[in-house]
Amino acid sequence: MSIAVRVIAFDAFETLFNNQQTLWFDTMDNICKAQDLNVKSSKLWDIWIRHERAFRNHRVNPKNPRLSPLFSSYWKVWRNCFELVFGELGLQGNAVDAADMAIHDLSRRHAYDDAIQLLEQLRTGPWKLVVLSNADDSFLFPPLRDNGFTFFHTIISSEGTQVYKPHPAIYEKLIDTAKCPPEDIVYVGDTPLEDIHGPKSHGMHAIFINRHGRDWEEGLLEPDYEIKSLLELTGLLEYPNS
Repeated sequence: MSIAVRVIAFDAFETLFNNQQTLWFDTMDNICKAQDLNVKSSKLWDIWIRHERAFRNHRVNPKNPRLSPLFSSYWKVWRNCFELVFGELGLQGNAVDAADMAIHDLSRRHAYDDAIQLLEQLRTGPWKLVVLSNADDSFLFPPLRDNGFTFFHTIISSEGTQVYKPHPAIYEKLIDTAKCPPEDIVYVGDTPLEDIHGPKSHGMHAIFINRHGRDWEEGLLEPDYEIKSLLELTGLLEYPNS
């Protein structure tokens, strides 16, 4: 059974673009080499990601999102994380340069093959195509451009809205921009809370792209469909007749 929608909205990283952990290992290695840091890149990663995940876990107040902390961009957060890492390891590292390198590398991510093939089919179809991503504009817009994804009707970033998924305001922005009821929108993404539960709780359809066999998280609204390749979308979506 297919879903009739007018708008298809996509998450960006790990949905359209390859952002697997191995690429971050390369970034940490580049930072260590560029700054001549006397530490294994794996150690740098382990401590950095611990601080980064702590930020992610608290950037949106789950009980009252309207009382969430003030927005801070990924660049600022990552700079702060590197400052904490260098302090913890007793290193004279440059946190600004490290954050800049992380942004630079992320801005050069390549699209998955199935994303390229799917969007080539959808770009001439009747649907309005949207990107909605937890991202700074500095690393979201370059890979969209460099991978030839210049045909999206709208691009919505957390930096542009000053909130992160699953804050209600970012989904409300999507619905307002789409200019249609939420039931006419489907959101496609790889994260259960942010990309499935969030859109579903706002009346949208949601499809879970599960490339790496991720387990579902208990207590969250379930997706309309779970897929392993974006190419599976072609058999799941249709445009309303009226």
